Amino acid sequence: MPAGATLSSTKGTVAGNTISGIPSDVLTTIKVTSAAGCMNQTEIYQHCKPVCNPPTPVIANSSVTICAKDSVVLTATGCGSNYGYEWSTDYSLASYKVAPSTTTTYFVHCKGEAGCVSKDSAVVTVTVKPRPTITLGTPQCAANRTYSVSVTATAGAVITSSSGTVSGNNVTGIPSGTTATITATLNGCSASKDTTFTCAGVFDLALRKVLPNGAKSDGIAWFNSNI
Repeated sequence: MPAGATLSSTKGTVAGNTISGIPSDVLTTIKVTSAAGCMNQTEIYQHCKPVCNPPTPVIANSSVTICAKDSVVLTATGCGSNYGYEWSTDYSLASYKVAPSTTTTYFVHCKGEAGCVSKDSAVVTVTVKPRPTITLGTPQCAANRTYSVSVTATAGAVITSSSGTVSGNNVTGIPSGTTATITATLNGCSASKDTTFTCAGVFDLALRKVLPNGAKSDGIAWFNSNI
C-alpha cells in the first residue's frame, strides 16, 4: 500500500495494513485511498470452514452390569456447549438409555456442527447377566386349608416366597386363597412367578360319627371344614 494511503473495509477491523475479523460468507468491500485522494477498491468473499477440534468426552463408569431385560442410562460429559455427542448407535444426546440383550460395548465422541468428531472416544461396556429360570408345580392342599407348591429353578438359585415357608424346593403353608410371589435369585438377578389356589373343605375321618348296629343316620354329615 502506498505511503500515506489509508485502508478501510466494510467488514472486519483495520489495523495498519491488516484487516481481521471479516465474517465468513459475507461480501466485503476494501478501499485504499491515497494521500492525494485517489481511491481504489476491491470486493472479497470467502467461505471459511469452522475450526473444529472437539474435546474427548468422559464416561464416569467404563463398565456397567445389568440383568437381562433391564435397562441402564449411560451419561457422557466433557463436550462443552460448542459440541454435541455422537454415540456409536447414532444417538445424539449426552444421556443414553440402553437395554441390550447381550453384553455390548458403546462408544461416544464429541461432534461439531461441521461434522468433525473428537479423535478419541469414551468407551463403556454393558455386561448382561442372565436371569434364573423358575417353574412352579401344581398346588397341593393340606388338611389345615393351606397349600404347598414345588419349585424348579436354575441350579444354585435362592428361593424366597412372599407367603408360606420355603423348605428346599418346596413352599408350604400358603393360606388358601392367598397369592404367593415365589422368587428365584442368582448372582444378583431374579425371576418371579405368582401362584394362587383355593382349597375346599377337607373331610376329616377323626370326626366321623360311629352308629351302633342297626341304628339309622340322623342325616348329619360330619366333616371338618377348617374354616
